[in-house]
Amino acid sequence: MGDPVQFLKDNWAVVTQAPWVFVTMVIIIGGGGIAIGRAWLNRTISNLRSDIATLESRHIAKDEKIADYQSKLNGATPDEARNLISALERRLAALEPRILDPEQSRILSAQLSNKSGSIQLIKDMGSSESGKIYAQFGVLLRRLGWNLMEGSVLGLGNPPPTGIAVQSHAGDTLTEDAKTLIAALQAAGIEYDVQKTPTINVPGQPLTSLLFTTRAN
Repeated sequence: MGDPVQFLKDNWAVVTQAPWVFVTMVIIIGGGGIAIGRAWLNRTISNLRSDIATLESRHIAKDEKIADYQSKLNGATPDEARNLISALERRLAALEPRILDPEQSRILSAQLSNKSGSIQLIKDMGSSESGKIYAQFGVLLRRLGWNLMEGSVLGLGNPPPTGIAVQSHAGDTLTEDAKTLIAALQAAGIEYDVQKTPTINVPGQPLTSLLFTTRAN
């Protein structure tokens, strides 16, 4: 419309002849502007309320997720949670059969093929975990030409914590076969314990044993 004052000056004669028409037009135009303004304001308020509701729902969902984690961890700190997970992983590993992976088998073969020794493999009959790895070692050592004897026990008075023990039956001295076996296990990244016992004086029985049992939790 431009400048309203100038508009009235230019059209004053028309306005004075039909004032009510002019007033009616002003009300209609003004009312239309108010209606449009109210519609815009209502839409803006509705959008803001929707945004607030969305943020509140996300906040509630986040709080619920945090509460769920805290409930599952029984209020444990991050360090306590990591320790708990590690303990559960160890328990799970103890329930699964222990095996040599292909890379470990390859490394053991490379280490033990340099010298054919004499060894006794011993399996704890009460250990379901160690059956497969015991058999794998038997196949591997035979293939490499080691002189192999096999045996079993039921009930151990001094079980190795790692579940694998290199036993040297020569007093305080490690046998050469035990040293070779230890080097191979270290190269393959296999945990083991060393157990030394008095010298065995049984003809034909190896002075080195490899014992397999269940790992300590």
